[in-house]
Amino acid sequence: MMIEDNEISYGTDGSVGTVILQTDTLSISGITALTDVLRSPGCEVLVLTSSGPDFCRGRSPGSRPTSAEQARREVLDPIIGLYRAFGDASCTVVSAVTGQCLGLGFALALSADVVVCEPGASFSLPERRAGFPPLLAMSQLSGIIPAAALTHLALSAEPITARDLAAMGAVAVLAPAEDLPAVVEQRAAHLAEQGSVSRQTVEFTRRQLTAQRRENFDVARQVLGEVLGSPTGG
Repeated sequence: MMIEDNEISYGTDGSVGTVILQTDTLSISGITALTDVLRSPGCEVLVLTSSGPDFCRGRSPGSRPTSAEQARREVLDPIIGLYRAFGDASCTVVSAVTGQCLGLGFALALSADVVVCEPGASFSLPERRAGFPPLLAMSQLSGIIPAAALTHLALSAEPITARDLAAMGAVAVLAPAEDLPAVVEQRAAHLAEQGSVSRQTVEFTRRQLTAQRRENFDVARQVLGEVLGSPTGG
């Protein structure tokens, strides 16, 4: 299976698939393409990585929605669909993270079942600077990052390093940037060899997060629809 898109590329090598983010931001089209891969991965293990120095700097700015319903339908629902696709994926997902991860990129990186980062990789939730709270990313990150720390990140918009996230238990593996590809390849191969054991393990972990996220997404969708669809919205 091969996918070539302006924003992502995807291919498989045996039981391991690789999605490469080709741009440093994702449009709604790119978000939908990534969702489609997660829903039908065709592999045991899916590696999510980037072609550039930064993993993902968030969502590409698009045209401003003119109503709350348009904001929900055209912006929020595709993002929620992507986040849910991580939880429903039939494969184990590994993220290989370097550089900056902002907003959506922060949530994407930590949505993987196994997160492998260079220690200095930087994560932040800068949405408040655009005039709205990062409720979707917070919904996805809840249960991964402790509530007090997540609230601080959302209110301050300050960055946090992968090293600090690892200390919280939110990042599984730290590896120098030059070693990251080899470490990820080794991890992916090991997980693929484990087959159903890997899948059953991550499905159990995901199940603990799904119910809380579903309720949070409903609240975030309602609030952000009004904010983004207003004349002065973000």
